[in-house]
Amino acid sequence: MAESKNKVSLAPVQVCFIVNNVEEAVRFSEEHFGWGPFHTFSAPVENAKYKGWSGFKHIDVALGSGGNVQIEYVHVREGKDTIALYEEKYGTGIQHFGVQTPDRDAAIDYITSLGGEEDARDEYPGIRFAFMNIPTGQGMFELLQTEQAANSIVDAAKAVKGSGSAVENPVLKVDRSTVVTGNMNETLAFYSQCFDWVNVKADVQTLRSSNGEVKLKRCVAFASAMEIELIEATEEGTDPYSLHRKRGEHGIIHASSSDALPSDSLIPSYEGEWLETGERFSLYEWLGGNNSLQIRH
Repeated sequence: MAESKNKVSLAPVQVCFIVNNVEEAVRFSEEHFGWGPFHTFSAPVENAKYKGWSGFKHIDVALGSGGNVQIEYVHVREGKDTIALYEEKYGTGIQHFGVQTPDRDAAIDYITSLGGEEDARDEYPGIRFAFMNIPTGQGMFELLQTEQAANSIVDAAKAVKGSGSAVENPVLKVDRSTVVTGNMNETLAFYSQCFDWVNVKADVQTLRSSNGEVKLKRCVAFASAMEIELIEATEEGTDPYSLHRKRGEHGIIHASSSDALPSDSLIPSYEGEWLETGERFSLYEWLGGNNSLQIRH
């Protein structure tokens, strides 16, 4: 690890899902989760550049509220970038945290000093951003520096007018995201330095499901708008975390809420319980990706 730079404020306030169809994902999550309202737009770029590639890029984006956390849907129609390469390797699913920072360039330097790596940077009127590769995945942090106040990303998500009909269901509030790792010590050290975690420790907990029991290292700590749960997956396990880990290095698996689903039309793909804490949960497959939503009971 390089010499650590001066600490920079980092606040995860957004989760991004790569989807096949942004408009369908918006309609689905408004109906089933009460998320929104969403602001949806397309962004064609004539002379886009990404590492050694250059050419035409066209992406679809939607931004809306999932409580205190902003929800982003992205689909790359054409071209190359961090998100397109993720989808090419892993398919759809939850891909990165949007991390608010007052100084993008200083944040790049700081995360690099902790062992991260810059993947790409760009800027548009009102916002400067950069994707960072970190120990748990490619481009999993999108650093976001806006011209407005520190809470501008979440505030903007709450203020925009939706592209479709008004959301009538109660909001399913996203308050946690789960990250899978193959090395808890390395990952916990990295996240602790990013988000000022003090004396956060992982312990071995037992996950029970209909498939039996498995012991996994686990910890949960608060970071700005949500909790982040870290789970060290085993190499031979058949639980969702170990299966997710077998895909490759990308770690973020699902967003989570402790609220009940506004709709009962979704069937869980997995149900589990952490025996030491008594926390039960269900995972769901939907347009946001395989097992990418967790409801805690």
